[in-house]
Parts: sequence; structure tokens; C-alpha cells
Amino acid sequence: MTLNFRAVILGTVFDIGGSFIAFNIISGFYLAMLHAGGATKEDLEALIGNPSDAFGLMALLMGVGIAFDGLAGYLTARMAGYLEYWHVLAMWGLLTVMQFALSSGGGESDAVSIPSYVVIVGYFGGLIAAFSGAYLFKKGKRGSP
Repeated sequence: MTLNFRAVILGTVFDIGGSFIAFNIISGFYLAMLHAGGATKEDLEALIGNPSDAFGLMALLMGVGIAFDGLAGYLTARMAGYLEYWHVLAMWGLLTVMQFALSSGGGESDAVSIPSYVVIVGYFGGLIAAFSGAYLFKKGKRGSP
């Protein structure tokens, strides 16, 4: 059997696109709350320049990203219909390549530095969430008549 690459690509696009949209919305609300709380323009610009300074925001964004990884794993497994874990593994490989390509900074020296613990927790948490999403699909598929 061959892999259904439409399922793999759809899961990858859903994960990256959904995470990007959710990150922008949450960051916008977070900055608006800080501005309403009396933060100066310089404080907001410093936070935009280095978002890892706000641990609460970084943890929230990491949680949202991991949630989208789980949803993408479920969606990939559902679209595939067979060899669900292999499809999720292929999706995760493609997602990893795309994330490293997108976060390489393009050779810019002023690229935002993301702490290594965020990358490690996000990567392994997302991997576990993606396979958990596939597991939930398989579990539901077995229980249905």
C-alpha cells in the first residue's frame, strides 16, 4: 500500500496555517491587553522583537501549537483511512522540514531567537499530540459498527 499524500499535505498545511492564524490572533489580543493595561509603545515593541521574554505568552502559544499538531494528526489519520500512524509520521517529517525551512531566518542576523527548551518541548509535545490524534481516530474507528 502506498501513502495518501493528499492526507499528509492537508495535515501539514492545516497545522502550519492554523497555528499561524491562531498565533497572530492570540498575540494581537495579548498586545492589546498589555496596551490597555498601560504598557508603553517601547515595551510593546520590545515584546514584539523578542516574544520569549513573556513566558506566559510563550507557554500559551506553545500549547496552541501543540493542540494544532494533535488536530492535524487526527485530520491526517481520518483522511488516510489506512496506515494512520505511517501517514502521521510522514506528515510530521514534512512538517519538521517545513518548520526548519521557515524558521531558518533566511540568513538575517536580527532574526528572533527562540529558546531551545521551547523548540524541544514544542517538537516532542507536538509529535506526541499528532500521534495521539491518530490514536483517537483509530480508537473511534474501532468502536463504531
